[in-house]
Amino acid sequence: MKVQQELHLNEVTLDVIGMTCANCALRIEKGLKKIPGVKDVRVNFAMETAKIDFESSISKEILMDKIDFLGYRAVVHEDIEIDGEIQKKEFKKLKVRVIVSAFLSLPLLLSMIGHFENNLNFEYLSFLMNPWLQFVLATPIQFWIGASFYKGSFRALRNGGANMDVLVVLGTSAAYFYSVYLTFIFNEKYIHKTANLYYETSSVLITLILFGKLLEHIVKGKSSKAIQSLVNLQPKKRTSLEKKRFKRSLCLQFALEI
Repeated sequence: MKVQQELHLNEVTLDVIGMTCANCALRIEKGLKKIPGVKDVRVNFAMETAKIDFESSISKEILMDKIDFLGYRAVVHEDIEIDGEIQKKEFKKLKVRVIVSAFLSLPLLLSMIGHFENNLNFEYLSFLMNPWLQFVLATPIQFWIGASFYKGSFRALRNGGANMDVLVVLGTSAAYFYSVYLTFIFNEKYIHKTANLYYETSSVLITLILFGKLLEHIVKGKSSKAIQSLVNLQPKKRTSLEKKRFKRSLCLQFALEI
């Protein structure tokens, strides 16, 4: 009976897009294993792949929909061109977000100089201390540039977990909404002299985190290509005139040398 069940198992390799840490890979494994009929799941964070053993009664679309529900994207590993296009689009979007976020965060970062005592350049930067100007600069960073953090935290909490997105949202939202409260409660003249705003804190944090993700995306892409090139060195077909036992030992030796 056990042999018969194993004969009906299918295996598929999916390319998973959107994982940011090892905890993401663990969450995908747990989520897929909850599907009735899924026997084994192995998610590789470095290669961004998921190998799944499942019964023939389950379709690939069900597995991909589950990954999408968890907050990630998946394509069949054979669809290399589709996967490459998605990766390029994600990289371009991330690059644009980093550039725009850095452009909007720079004035907020310069406004911090106005808080330093005996600052000779304060008179040239005093206009940046305007709370309404800071509000206008920080709002698109918080809710447009940082929208992915809110979406990721919502999906993580919906599935009963927490990830880095939740921490980012908690920290940046606290600084942003406290500054919004001060901006709308106190008048401009009073807040300019006495109140401390933290718009630059939330904006700069989001910018730096996105910049780190951009660097991670570049490094991970190079590492994945290097690993894949090493895997491709292994021949798929081999011809041997020796016995079967000698052939197997030769394959093992070749794999170890790679």
